[in-house]
Amino acid sequence: IRRLSGSRISIAKASEAEGGDRLFTIKGTAECNERALYLLYGQLEAERERRLFNAAQYMTSLDSINEQVAVDDR
Repeated sequence: IRRLSGSRISIAKASEAEGGDRLFTIKGTAECNERALYLLYGQLEAERERRLFNAAQYMTSLDSINEQVAVDDR
């Protein structure tokens, strides 16, 4: 994102919020910063979707295991 946008981006090392969010700073021209924000938000959305997908797969696996255990207990 830094290379594609041309902006300098720094990300805080530690989370300052309970949710694990970290602050980042973007420095550059208005055009570069706009491009950096667009790319960052796109990356954040892709990560959110990936985590939701993985959570859904995990829940499906648990359901399958629970069904198998119920069948075995009969």
